[in-house]
Amino acid sequence: MHYPEKILCAQARLPKPSSLSHVMRILVTGGAGYVGRHVALALHRAGHEVELLDSLVRGTMDDVKELEQEAGARFPLHLIDVWLEAGPLKRLFLHRAFDAVVHLAGVKPGPGQSRPPGQCFAIEMAGTCNVVACMEAGGCTQLVTCSSDSVYGRREDGARAWKEEDWPAHAGRPCSAYGVAKDAVERMLVHLGSSWSIRILRCPEVVGALATGGLRDTDDAGIITRMLRATHGAPFHVHDGDETTPDGSGVRDYVHVSDAAAAHVCAVNELVKGGVDHYNVGTGKGTSVWQLLVGLQRVAGASIPCTGVPTIGDGNLGVRLADPRKLRRELGWSARHGIREICEHALAAHKKVSTESNGSGTRGASVGPD
Repeated sequence: MHYPEKILCAQARLPKPSSLSHVMRILVTGGAGYVGRHVALALHRAGHEVELLDSLVRGTMDDVKELEQEAGARFPLHLIDVWLEAGPLKRLFLHRAFDAVVHLAGVKPGPGQSRPPGQCFAIEMAGTCNVVACMEAGGCTQLVTCSSDSVYGRREDGARAWKEEDWPAHAGRPCSAYGVAKDAVERMLVHLGSSWSIRILRCPEVVGALATGGLRDTDDAGIITRMLRATHGAPFHVHDGDETTPDGSGVRDYVHVSDAAAAHVCAVNELVKGGVDHYNVGTGKGTSVWQLLVGLQRVAGASIPCTGVPTIGDGNLGVRLADPRKLRRELGWSARHGIREICEHALAAHKKVSTESNGSGTRGASVGPD
């Protein structure tokens, strides 16, 4: 797939959408990625003009093509690495008149994230610094960024969900390099001052796909993908042994990717109010890894080979929940999908991939009843 006109920064500064309209021209960094494609689709359906920026280190042109087919529209794509290519990034902002940026480019969270801590810090922190500096150069000071509930760390009692105001004074210590990096990025953004308009969304585990199975997470390190892969390979390992959780496995909030995308649209609409604010995204309900596995098996109508692996001192264990009521109260957002829908849509994506693989002559595996 080759779109030569889509991968070059524009040489002429285009006018912004009419100020009489709610329409904004929005750049989505990491726009070819899993969450990025869903956010781009949601913004497009909300009536905004959307452009994508991505290095295609993880995303592909086929992923962009699928997004465009789903949206029925073309999305200009700028091939730039926000961490390594500050020069081209600055030229982009000097030549394009963006009203706002949704910043999603960065390290993929989760146990499958294998980058060394130093590289994780550099990508998250230096990458965001480059985006902010280039936005300033281009006169764009409206930003929505996706952070993580990992900035809160782990509650020793596990009894209460974190609230936005708990950070940073009363939050725990982030348990991973990813959480530390996100914490540092948030502290930096808070200090940009009142001349900026910034909304920071602290997301939990983002999972699922469109109901049709489209726009799936193509990263095999995703927890549900690894569970489904276990149906035709090595068993899925559940890290457990934590006495603070009901069944010993880690308890997390899982939010459907479409719901997470809708939260980003709400945050974009909130930028008009200015200032810096934080919101927790999620259902506010915890699901253990064992519970997620059982739920997926019920939807699939098939057993998934698994084994418990006693683990001590693992930052992925324990309970981590964040209270999303502020987002519901102030922006009118709430999660529309539960664990069952998440599993159903993830299974539809898995079957779609299996069908496409078999159709191309490669070996695929089907799970559950047709």
